Amino acid sequence: MRRHCWPEDHVSALSNGRVSSLEPELLGTMSYINEALRKAQREKDAHSVRYGAVGRTGRRGSAPFYRRRLGWGLLGVVFISLAFALYSWLDFRPKKSTATAVVARPLPSAATGGRSVEKAKVLYEKARLFQKEGKLEQAKDLYQQTLRLDPGHVEALNNLGVICLREADYTAAQQNFEKAIRLRPGYVDPFYNMACLYAAKGDIEKSLAYLRKTVSMEGSAREWAKRDTDFRNLWQSPEFQRLVEAGARVTRDK
Repeated sequence: MRRHCWPEDHVSALSNGRVSSLEPELLGTMSYINEALRKAQREKDAHSVRYGAVGRTGRRGSAPFYRRRLGWGLLGVVFISLAFALYSWLDFRPKKSTATAVVARPLPSAATGGRSVEKAKVLYEKARLFQKEGKLEQAKDLYQQTLRLDPGHVEALNNLGVICLREADYTAAQQNFEKAIRLRPGYVDPFYNMACLYAAKGDIEKSLAYLRKTVSMEGSAREWAKRDTDFRNLWQSPEFQRLVEAGARVTRDK
């Protein structure tokens, strides 16, 4: 925007004191402007290289205009600094955590584990009674409860496998027998029952392999196999006859 400049005669009038008819406020304002103009002229003459460059309009830059620009610049710097400080304070002040506290669950004590094992034993005995009475559904349920309390109960695994075998659920039966064998390799019953399982499936070779292993672990298993109808598919097999023959010499598989 263009700056308003006072005519020379008005400046002279101010200098000579011929402004008595003006209001006091206006007089003070005009005096201030006159003084500012004189000071600007002095500074312009002293620093012509810095402030006296001629613009496109042919007018020289004035000191008040420079000061005003400098003042606005300083004010802007102060404002930006204050804004940055306020932002930093808001960003780094302590914030209330909204995370949900994680409550650690207590580990089961030895006493709790002992009670579970004792309860598993009671359930297992009840399941055996139901199985002997032919109540296979009740026995199966109790065996499963036993294993939930004591997953390493190999007798429950073996007996549950026998019930699954009777139900022709060969996959479940095999899983239970194999787990019992892994947990207790010297336990003969799951080996014998694996021989029964493969006989029921018609896999003669695997059935005979498990039966040989069984007899090598327990000689009396020959008598079990003679009376067990699960081996009806093997009765005509010469190998089966040799295995179950009384007094047959059986060598332990290694």
